[in-house]
Amino acid sequence: IDGLETIDHLTNERAYDLPALPSRLAVLGAGPVGVELAQAFARLGSRVTLIEQAEHPLPQEDPEIAERLREVLEADGLTVRTGARVERVHRAGDATRLAGPGGLDVEADAVLIAVGRRPNVEDLDLEAAGVTYSSAGIEVDRRQRTANRRIYACGDVCGPYAFTHVAEHQAGIVLANAVFRLPRKTDYSATPWVVFTDPELARVGLTEGQARARGLEPKVMRLELGGLDRALTEAEERGLVKLVTHRDRLLGASLLAPRAGELVHEIVLGMRLGARARDISAAIHAYPTYAQAHRRAVNEAYAERLFAPATRRLVRWLNRLLP
Repeated sequence: IDGLETIDHLTNERAYDLPALPSRLAVLGAGPVGVELAQAFARLGSRVTLIEQAEHPLPQEDPEIAERLREVLEADGLTVRTGARVERVHRAGDATRLAGPGGLDVEADAVLIAVGRRPNVEDLDLEAAGVTYSSAGIEVDRRQRTANRRIYACGDVCGPYAFTHVAEHQAGIVLANAVFRLPRKTDYSATPWVVFTDPELARVGLTEGQARARGLEPKVMRLELGGLDRALTEAEERGLVKLVTHRDRLLGASLLAPRAGELVHEIVLGMRLGARARDISAAIHAYPTYAQAHRRAVNEAYAERLFAPATRRLVRWLNRLLP
């Protein structure tokens, strides 16, 4: 971004050191950190403009879920600009102006950069230790071993996910292999993550689009949160639960709901154990709870299949055969 070095911009670390709340805040990047801090500042009273180059906020997430979150953010007073790219910034008196193609022109009192981070390993002279790396970080195998099998690495410096809980998992793999000589390997197939907005957005496994990109024909089981009694009693109806399945096997889930970060772990465990959607349906869920959303989503999908037009025609045909 031309001129970025000339302004005193914020990061997710420096944002907490502000002596006063900025009247106008521009947030570059609508990934997890960007949307979390944008909503927080908006609720504290700043006029926030959230700018994202992709067509949706949280571009790695299910587009429908991401657009639902956009509606929540806009209801909180944020201006969300997607499909927008900032190319230039410069000081304009006491403010900062951000400009880009398509007439993008935003004036702010503070600018928060939330476009992601990359591992900073180039100056460690890793070549001397026989450790290979790329722009994505240090290269490791599933046992967290580097190219030098006596050296292990874990955490954000080697990916593939920059989450504290993934770093903890990797540290356990390193401990098992390096200290106890147990051949444990990483498994990211059921790795959850949470965007801590209000309501929370949680995800594990594949989205519908990702499943189709792999050549599968997924069945999506969904529930609007407004159809859940617990959500009604707490006036928390702005949410959606989507379970992605293939031949009834759980492939993933995307949730926008209060405490979605807690709810997602039923699906995480189910995926780890190879559970099917019918296993969720068969499990008794306490009433009234948000956890019922999973069972309701499965049951409504089954009911839709049961009472599909073809099924009704078959029932009518069978009825004609009865005396």
